[in-house]
Amino acid sequence: DVARIDGHYAFDTDHLQNFDFGLRASKRDVERETYILVAPFTTGDITADVMWKDSGASLGDTNGDGENSVAGGDLTLGKTNFFSDMPNGWVNQVNGLGPGGAGHSFYLIDPKVMDDPMAFQNAIYPGNKRLANPSRTYQVKEQTQTAYFKANFSGELGDLSYTANIGAQYIKTELDMLQNQLGSARPCSLCTASEKTGEKWLNRDYSDFLPSMNFNLNLTEELILRAGYGKTMTTLDIGKLAGGISVGRTRAGDVLAAELGVSPDLLVAVQGTQNGNPDLEPWRATNYNLSAEWYFNDSGLLSISAFLMDIESFVENGIVMQGLPDIDGVIRREVPVSTEINGQGGDIKGFE
Repeated sequence: DVARIDGHYAFDTDHLQNFDFGLRASKRDVERETYILVAPFTTGDITADVMWKDSGASLGDTNGDGENSVAGGDLTLGKTNFFSDMPNGWVNQVNGLGPGGAGHSFYLIDPKVMDDPMAFQNAIYPGNKRLANPSRTYQVKEQTQTAYFKANFSGELGDLSYTANIGAQYIKTELDMLQNQLGSARPCSLCTASEKTGEKWLNRDYSDFLPSMNFNLNLTEELILRAGYGKTMTTLDIGKLAGGISVGRTRAGDVLAAELGVSPDLLVAVQGTQNGNPDLEPWRATNYNLSAEWYFNDSGLLSISAFLMDIESFVENGIVMQGLPDIDGVIRREVPVSTEINGQGGDIKGFE
């Protein structure tokens, strides 16, 4: 939603020609809901909704010995699927692969049976359904208020004519972001979305004053000198600000299990992806440019320009170390987390 009012006032002077001014208010709401597909899987007397089905992974500490280990007697959350159990027409035999493949045959699932992904999944693990994924679900409300003015000039400086303008914008940005608080994964040691344990509204605001100036001097009828200066601010995509953290976990194995003092079958956090950083600052830069333009005929132009962009802040992909929970909810160490961060800024300069 946008509301604005603009004004224009003309002057009868030798240099100041007119004055533009205005106010603008805008509001946008973004709500995103994501989900994964899970299917009920029964092992023993336990049924769990799972996404990944891995016969080598345990359903949890189902035997009560304090460890997650299939070898130790815990129930598995997967089953072995043999080609011989597939419906007729699903599996094709491929042979005749030339001299290097003489005497060999390969059995492959016909890719056409996957044209309908849901039907393919339901044929092997029936009952697929949607399960909310709170780590990638968020709501953001953004409000901006802008005031601006611009004074436009034209006239003579000695024997040379010129045009110019000078102005500024003031922009205030207010953000309200709803992020999900995540608990440990739902009961199943691989495979499903973290449980939503609550919601938290995050609030922040920032303001920018953005002056600008442009000056054009007609050295001759064909040659124009131009100079410009301005500060700019580019708002971020809302998706860069909100979201939760997705945790990547894997079986600890013998080495890491010994280091952490856990079962080799425990799924431990190894990396994470933070889907949005609410503390990100927008792109900000101060820009300078100087150019000369020669209009040597009605359809020809030769120009040269120099520019400098002094970038104060910018957004880039980065890695931060952060403590994330293992599958049992315990944080044992810091692991690398991929997220968006603010860069240190820098200069971009050159000639055109």
